[in-house]
Amino acid sequence: MTETAPSPTSDSLDAAASDWSSRVAPASDAKYDYESLEEEEGAEMIKEDDVIAVVGPTILSGMPTDEDDKSPPKIRFTNALSLADSREKYKYQPDHRPAYLAPLAEGGSAMAGTPTLYILISTLSGTQLAAQFFDDLLYPLLWKIGFKKGSHTVIWTSTADSVNKFAKEVLFPNAIRGYLQTVLMLSGDGGTVDVINELCKSKDGYHGSYVKPTLCLFPLGTGNALYHSIHRPHTLPSVYIQSLRTFLTGNAVPLSTYRATFSPGARILSEQGQKNTPLHNNTLYGAVVVSYGFHATLVADSDTPEYRKHGDKRFGMAANELLNPDEGKSPPHAYKAEVKVSSDGEEMEVVGDGEHGYVLASLVSNLERTFTVSPESDKYPNGRLRLVQFGALDAGNVMKIMGAAYQGGAHIKLDEVLYREIDKLEVSFKEGGENWKWRRCCIDGTIVGIEEGGWMKVEIVKPGDEAVDISIEKSV
Repeated sequence: MTETAPSPTSDSLDAAASDWSSRVAPASDAKYDYESLEEEEGAEMIKEDDVIAVVGPTILSGMPTDEDDKSPPKIRFTNALSLADSREKYKYQPDHRPAYLAPLAEGGSAMAGTPTLYILISTLSGTQLAAQFFDDLLYPLLWKIGFKKGSHTVIWTSTADSVNKFAKEVLFPNAIRGYLQTVLMLSGDGGTVDVINELCKSKDGYHGSYVKPTLCLFPLGTGNALYHSIHRPHTLPSVYIQSLRTFLTGNAVPLSTYRATFSPGARILSEQGQKNTPLHNNTLYGAVVVSYGFHATLVADSDTPEYRKHGDKRFGMAANELLNPDEGKSPPHAYKAEVKVSSDGEEMEVVGDGEHGYVLASLVSNLERTFTVSPESDKYPNGRLRLVQFGALDAGNVMKIMGAAYQGGAHIKLDEVLYREIDKLEVSFKEGGENWKWRRCCIDGTIVGIEEGGWMKVEIVKPGDEAVDISIEKSV
């Protein structure tokens, strides 16, 4: 039975927002004294790929870093009395800023009736570079374009449910009051998914007005699938510079979302499977990928502190163990399930022979910068799922397929791989036993364990019912 969200009163909304505000701190200009920074000379030495924006007579750029350095560059202010033609296009135009960025009142404070700006810093995402990105690039950029103290609120995550609480206690109450909100997500896909799930749960049964918050993505997680997909192909060496350019000049569009419903008893698994949590209405929402089989097991098994410190290399490390059980003496596990799909609203049809190696439905093209799981997916959210499936194969063939995915998505041309557009996906699990190990699904990185004899059903959320907008490049 679907739970109905009560209509909140004005008093309850004010109380929730006030309670949250007491637990976060607005940005302090005292910590970041950019007034004292001197502008350098030598604009002609700046590479175009390093330019973030040109504000008045100043070029804002990232300082060059070593090719192997994956950390964000520091920002550089350079005096440029005359600009090369190639840099004219980077001029920051305050009067033509994106709608999701508020015009500022005198002194740099936000004006009434314009978007509230939040900066969400996920301190433990990926290789924990979000704070450095904020200190060295984002905050000085905001300062330079006029966003001073009082124009935005900075939120530092402290627990695994910090983002969920923020979405529930701040974003949703303000959204149904009609407030415009913009959130700069210094996180990975997990932060975005937490926002989507909390807002979709809060919207469930609520039929009043709702103004979607806008999320601006910065790639500070592990895979950053959503970010890499909407910026495909990458035109700049630095994802950090590219994300800042999109933020300053982008457009907001609805973020396509899917709904995954599970049989009773399904649980969210966390802390290396030691903790399990019931699902709200047996439902989760996602915007990237849903999977069962090798991909889901890989994501689950690699989610340990020891693996996470290796960034996206953790997937390859865990994959080797999965593909070569018993030190290579046994074949990879054959996942037993009945898988059905439908296309163009037609009847469900069975896929495979009941034993699977890989079952994945994706809304995006890339799961990592160079791992193109669905090359025919559009660059921007369009609400179309694409299935990638293959049967139970030996380790050599699985590695051949995975390797081809790193070659621009060449795996979809292999005979072993089924690749097609779908509307719905259903998985009925045939694995026995009390252990969830071979009955785990991945919902945008969240791992769900399904009871013996259980099922999962996936479909697209109806266009117009999306929970958030997302910032994309303006060239679209």
